[in-house]
Amino acid sequence: MIDLDLPKPGEESPERWRGPGISDGADVLAVLCEEHGEAFPWETFIVRTRRGGLHLYFEAPAGAALRCTSGALGWLIDTRARGGYVVGPASTVSQPDGTGRYEVVYDRPPALLPGWLAALLTAPRHAAPFIECRSADDGPVRAPGAYARAALYREAETVRAAVEGGRAFALNKAAYHLGQLIAVGALDDAAAETALYEAASVHFAADQPVTPAEARATIRGGIAAGKQHPRRIAA
Repeated sequence: MIDLDLPKPGEESPERWRGPGISDGADVLAVLCEEHGEAFPWETFIVRTRRGGLHLYFEAPAGAALRCTSGALGWLIDTRARGGYVVGPASTVSQPDGTGRYEVVYDRPPALLPGWLAALLTAPRHAAPFIECRSADDGPVRAPGAYARAALYREAETVRAAVEGGRAFALNKAAYHLGQLIAVGALDDAAAETALYEAASVHFAADQPVTPAEARATIRGGIAAGKQHPRRIAA
């Protein structure tokens, strides 16, 4: 499944995607199609997400070793395959940033994933990127409550999208970052632990999986470390 997302409030596009008319994941995919001389892959099963993005479902090519990715194709484009999960069509989901329904907008059997996209998604991987700990003193923010809710969602998404070789590292850093917010009362311990555990659970059945026990231990250790470096978010 190719997830074409919308930017979060205040999110700025990377320089690569600052061209005219590029405002969401669908626009980024359209640019990729143009660059590769291919048509936009509309003729497949499509779901509109609760935030207004799109999920494009495809049949995997025979023998393709597809995995979950985050940003591998471009800004605001994630993919879900082996080891991941997708919110089902007709589901209603509540998150800190709102509640919404996943609606089918084009009901037809999933098409075969275009070969050029399969090639991009199965290209040799580079090493997992370094995930830097955020500073404890980056300065105040205007809306601490909204900032903390957005941070909880963002860190959980980072954990879900982590790739083989970087899953435990991503979980530890996410827990550390949330621990910084727990230390100043912006987040509740239980809420942070639950969100991170649920995010990590998508990797329990993956190749080289994170086990439930390892996930809980990593989360608690990361939160404890983050609490030692409180994040200043109030003026």
